[in-house]
Amino acid sequence: MAPSERRIVGRFDGSGSMVFKDGKRIPVKYRFEVLQHFVHGVPGLKDLVGRVSNDNEFLGRYLGQEFVLETDDGKQVSLIIKDVSGSVAHTPGVIQGFE
Repeated sequence: MAPSERRIVGRFDGSGSMVFKDGKRIPVKYRFEVLQHFVHGVPGLKDLVGRVSNDNEFLGRYLGQEFVLETDDGKQVSLIIKDVSGSVAHTPGVIQGFE
């Protein structure tokens, strides 16, 4: 095993809603991978990487805004839009069901 590596430990995709602090909800589709960091074989932090999309709305207008993704099957995670293509990053806060 390499001194430091990342492994995919989960994949998630489906439908849900972006929920903003002001209560605004936007229906989206999502696709994520959960990556586990390992250092000399010892598990470390996890990253959630992926994107959200909506066929009817340009999500780039929400660039840099935090929201909670509520999935149709009950998962929740705090995210931020990183770029105009809908790539997201996990932010400190809610994470439920993506562990």
